[in-house]
Amino acid sequence: MRIKTFALGLLASATAQAAPVSAPAIALTEGQGVRLSRSVFVDGQGALHDTDEGVLEVNPGRLAALTGRSRGYLHVVTDLGAVAVNVPVDLNPGVPPLLARLGVRATQAPTTQVPFALASADPVPFLAARVVYTASPVLDSLTFANQVGGAPLTWPLNVQTEIIGGAGPGDIQAPAAPPIPDPLPQPQKGKNYESGFNPEYQYTLPWVLNVNAASRQCGPAAAANVFAYLDKVYTPWGIDFPHIHAAAVAGVNGTFVGELDDRMDRVVTDTCNGQNTLHCNAPGDADPSSYIRGIFEYLDAWDGAGQLTVQHQGGDAAYPGDCGGNGDHESTREGNDVTFEWLCDRVQAGSGIILTVGYYDWDYINTVDEEGQFGGFFVYTRTGGHMLRVYGCGEVAGQRYLRTVDDGQQDRMIDTDDDDEADLCEERDGLRTQFWTIGNSPVEGRMTMGSHTRQIENAIAITPDL
Repeated sequence: MRIKTFALGLLASATAQAAPVSAPAIALTEGQGVRLSRSVFVDGQGALHDTDEGVLEVNPGRLAALTGRSRGYLHVVTDLGAVAVNVPVDLNPGVPPLLARLGVRATQAPTTQVPFALASADPVPFLAARVVYTASPVLDSLTFANQVGGAPLTWPLNVQTEIIGGAGPGDIQAPAAPPIPDPLPQPQKGKNYESGFNPEYQYTLPWVLNVNAASRQCGPAAAANVFAYLDKVYTPWGIDFPHIHAAAVAGVNGTFVGELDDRMDRVVTDTCNGQNTLHCNAPGDADPSSYIRGIFEYLDAWDGAGQLTVQHQGGDAAYPGDCGGNGDHESTREGNDVTFEWLCDRVQAGSGIILTVGYYDWDYINTVDEEGQFGGFFVYTRTGGHMLRVYGCGEVAGQRYLRTVDDGQQDRMIDTDDDDEADLCEERDGLRTQFWTIGNSPVEGRMTMGSHTRQIENAIAITPDL
């Protein structure tokens, strides 16, 4: 109710007062470089699960061509209120200063997906929403009402399936709907607003490479994307791996992901049939997979000169530690939990960054104290996880964010003749880049991505020592 009241207040105040506008705000429609979708997660058995997560898909090139504005900020208002605020768009983002001094070129921004909250998980085909593109960030409620407020439009709500594996029936391996929508911080006057200063910065790494991944291959794929990035950018400084960046599985020589799949000991038959990659199992276990061991074995095999250093937050006290391996590469934990400052520092240093995110279901426990006062708390249960590459970070008016790249649509077996038996391996174009607002988790010390049911658990950064 609080969120909806806020939205109605914004729209009402838009007619009561006017604020100066430095450049016209542009109310967008379907086809102007943006579209709206709802997320549908597919579990390990191929069953679809509707969610209350929406997706704003942004094509920076088309948006710039149709609006004449290659840089700006997107906002989305629905009946929940402001569900996306000050999402930065830059068709040609610059590289961090360190890379710029090295002469590393920037690359054009890819199509990006921005998750936001929907009112429910009902599979409705339309959404009443207002999507607005402004030339500068909106820093207070009055300006927001003046520039973004107005009558909503009826948008077709497309379906955006997300297939990232799963270990068994009912195992969604994706966030469950949170008990209360997690709105973004509402625009308001920040520190030093009157002096015109509000935090704004963004750092974006070049070569947003990704490889379409096999079923349940997110661990090897995330690492492959990182090593392919390092190879592409730092070849002039002697970092040159003898592999190509193409879809593959263990046993397919000559590719980053095939080599890592093999070294991680992932149990796999083909691109549609394989197991998840676990954190740190031993070679003699029933499932011997370990993404940690695979990463360090790859480094020991192909970075004999020791040009790459490894750092991590969260996870174990040391890597590879008990995960095995006797090479020269190692990492000591630099924080019990992953922090935004550490991640953004690694982006600015030009590191390749692998992020592990846990998906959490929730349950609310009611309590009554000795005085008869009612209360309660949330209990979170991990239902799965995913691994991604981080390629950008930033902050706009106090809202921090990360940019990630991952395999959102993995290959999977499908049933083509309705006999309830999967008989065809379907290859899917699952390359995906996403924009995430960063929050604080109910689990003390953790950060969240988009919702408190998506919690950051571990990050590994591989940095060239130039």
